[in-house]
Amino acid sequence: MKNIVFDLGGVLFARDKSKCTPELLEFFSFLRAPRMPLFWEEYDRGTSTLSEVTRTISGMTGRSYESCAAVLQLAVDLQEPVKPTESLVRDLKAAGYKLYVLSNMSREFIDFLRRFPVYGLFDGEVVSCEEHTVKPEPRIYEILLERYGLTPSET
Repeated sequence: MKNIVFDLGGVLFARDKSKCTPELLEFFSFLRAPRMPLFWEEYDRGTSTLSEVTRTISGMTGRSYESCAAVLQLAVDLQEPVKPTESLVRDLKAAGYKLYVLSNMSREFIDFLRRFPVYGLFDGEVVSCEEHTVKPEPRIYEILLERYGLTPSET
């Protein structure tokens, strides 16, 4: 194996639950459904905006637009590296592996995560909002392999 591919949300980055209010955790309960809601999938796909998602959640929950916008911003701001995974990424990079990101992620989240030093250790990335395709659609995996010339058996 020469190449290792990482997801981001809940793998390399997450919200520390001890820093989350019960309100914040309840707000995102829709993400724990067996199937990701279509409005969030389209947000990750980059075909809907944060404003559209905020309006949808406001309508779903009966909360004000402003309240939903504040909670969504907090969800971005609370993202931080998962320490054990961050250490693993550093160790794998030092060992000479090529490291890649393949993640369903919206614009606001990915822009925030790219600021962390660990993100700079990756040799390449494929992020759903920039490719307009999401996992598990085959095209997102094809983009990763094609863009970086990766051989599946080595990845």
